[in-house]
Amino acid sequence: MNETLAESVLHWNSELSKSLIFLDVILCVYILLGVVGNVVVVFIYGFRLKIGMDDRFFILVLGILDTVVCCANPAFSLWRNLAPVNSRGNIICKVAWFCTRTISTTSGLLILIIALQRFLKVCRPFGHQMTSVWKRILVAGALAMSCLMHTPLFIFYGEITLHNPSRNVTGRRCGLIDSEDDMLTNAEMGYFYFMFASAGVVLLSIIILYSLIGRRIYEKVRRSKGRKASIPYSQSSQYSENETNDIGTTDAMVTAPESNVASLKRHNKDKNTSSKRRKTRKSPLEKHRYTLMFMLIAAVCVATYIPSLTANIIQNIDSEEFWTEFTDGKRTFYIFLFQLYILNHAANPFIYGLFDGTFRLEVRKLFCKGVGK
Repeated sequence: MNETLAESVLHWNSELSKSLIFLDVILCVYILLGVVGNVVVVFIYGFRLKIGMDDRFFILVLGILDTVVCCANPAFSLWRNLAPVNSRGNIICKVAWFCTRTISTTSGLLILIIALQRFLKVCRPFGHQMTSVWKRILVAGALAMSCLMHTPLFIFYGEITLHNPSRNVTGRRCGLIDSEDDMLTNAEMGYFYFMFASAGVVLLSIIILYSLIGRRIYEKVRRSKGRKASIPYSQSSQYSENETNDIGTTDAMVTAPESNVASLKRHNKDKNTSSKRRKTRKSPLEKHRYTLMFMLIAAVCVATYIPSLTANIIQNIDSEEFWTEFTDGKRTFYIFLFQLYILNHAANPFIYGLFDGTFRLEVRKLFCKGVGK
């Protein structure tokens, strides 16, 4: 009898896991692109590029966090997809939930810290700035806060049972514990309301800070274009004035042709020099290249975490109803939204390549050298 029940659970688990193959493929892509891409980011920015530590510090820390997230979180999700109702290991389940949530939250808080640092740099350039010591303190504080915030997961998550009435079998899953104790249930609800509210505050703060940064950069670009528009007139006026002063009258040209030619040569030389300076002078967008890069990283973070938070609020994917009554398509859709936040961490290396031409060049050198060997 026990063997028959065990086989029924395995058969039920096999059917469910097969319906989630599409999600498994996506998770494998997250692992492949995210781990390889972020390892390359850490290697190139850490050892190959000579940029200021002001920009490099956050890129390296974010790259390390993204590497861990793209390795641990998809692997944990794969385990839950392959064993949706046949999970074993209560302690492993608790530790996995704590670690994956902690590292994801730390990454989100780091995005907020970067937004604050960019706000001070762009919108308050003459005020107090983040020193290297404060950057390290804030990163350590974000990690400590994430660990503290997710400590209750050891109580709220673990190995749970799911009963399928139509099959008359009971499976096991690593997920949220549905306790009959009212006190524990209320504690769970209070905790998750607090976490959702905290995530909302972080995402809203990121949006507000980068909105202010974007507006300031836009104003700088507009002023720069205004100055450039006025340059031709002033240059032509200056040139006419110089032409009159240097060249003088026709009699002067006849009596002093050598000084006139020297004056023209000197004028052309100054003109070429100023032209070269204008070409080498960075535009406002170029000056804020790393700020715009981090802005896009934050935008992708917000765009991927909001659906994940929404899916968490709308549906408990660890409930019996979810695994016994939902259709395969609806179940896949909710789980896809739940796991969408991982895309944020896998996409960051491509954002670095989009904004940093030197990084793209080093990537080509790295991989072309590897292919050549």
